[in-house]
Amino acid sequence: MNHCTGWFSRLGCLSWNHCCRQHDDHSDAIDQLSYDREFFQLLADETMRSCVNKVLPVMGDVMFLGVRVFGPIYRWIKNGKTYALARR
Repeated sequence: MNHCTGWFSRLGCLSWNHCCRQHDDHSDAIDQLSYDREFFQLLADETMRSCVNKVLPVMGDVMFLGVRVFGPIYRWIKNGKTYALARR
């Protein structure tokens, strides 16, 4: 199963799917918080970047930019459009 939503999880024999799964797990836990969501999401995103860069340098940086730009939109849709509203 590809845990890298909207992105590929491997390139040839190099796989960073485990990094994406960990990121998904962290993000799901963060969605349950009522405080400091942005801070903990940034930590989860940074952890994913580091993990992916260990497998394929620079790919983690590209993915980090993607989750920082598109992650809030994805969570907004996934969580019934409540995440973005709760941040206000």
